[in-house]
Amino acid sequence: MEVVTDSASLLFLARVPKLKDLLGLFCTRVWVPEPVMNEVVEQAMTCKDPAVQENGRLVEVILKGRLFEIAMVRELQGLPQRLGPGERATLALALDKGIERVLMDDMGATRVARQMGLEPLPVSALPIWAVRKGWRDVVEEKELLEELVVDQYQLSSADYLRLMAVVEGVTGLV
Repeated sequence: MEVVTDSASLLFLARVPKLKDLLGLFCTRVWVPEPVMNEVVEQAMTCKDPAVQENGRLVEVILKGRLFEIAMVRELQGLPQRLGPGERATLALALDKGIERVLMDDMGATRVARQMGLEPLPVSALPIWAVRKGWRDVVEEKELLEELVVDQYQLSSADYLRLMAVVEGVTGLV
């Protein structure tokens, strides 16, 4: 399976190494649109905030791995301007390459992705997939979800409880 990632998902893959390793179990390639890479790395270079600078360094490190490939993107007309440039580039690259799954969590962007016939995949779903495939145990994946939340992954309390219940096998699909 191949996926295209947006900026926020790329940052979490870089900041939570277990998440990147988990994605490597599912994917043969993670495409990173050039505007996404530029958004993250350039922001890190121009920002005085040490945390943002560290994010940029972490992204540069994971992009050197065999799983990731940076790709040029041609502008796709008709995408809503309310989406950020990274989200638009992610959708355009997925459509251009015929890749149906996109790593993104923004609700507006995921809605547009679905309307375009793409399947948005939030990074929070990766631990659930791993448990269902039998590749990881429940305790390990609950810890990974906790790590995401600690790392400021945005989840409502209801979504957090639902994800934990799914990982434990208490309820249905994500």
